[in-house]
Amino acid sequence: MITVKITSPYSGHDVKEWNPDEPGAMERVREFFEEKLKAGFLAFAILKDGKGKLITKFDEAAERIVLLADHIKMVQPARGG
Repeated sequence: MITVKITSPYSGHDVKEWNPDEPGAMERVREFFEEKLKAGFLAFAILKDGKGKLITKFDEAAERIVLLADHIKMVQPARGG
């Protein structure tokens, strides 16, 4: 199972999981990861020894990937008026 945890002061915590044995799952998680990096998230790979490292490319060997956002590009919803 591939786990990606998203942490943002704007949206809180969100966990996404993909089964690597499912056809197309790796492509979907990689695409999701790249979209988040483009939106301004920082990515950290959590390795099997529990240590983390900053990554700029998807790490298939990571035990878990954590995406953090301090400031991200957001479009505010339209307000009626």
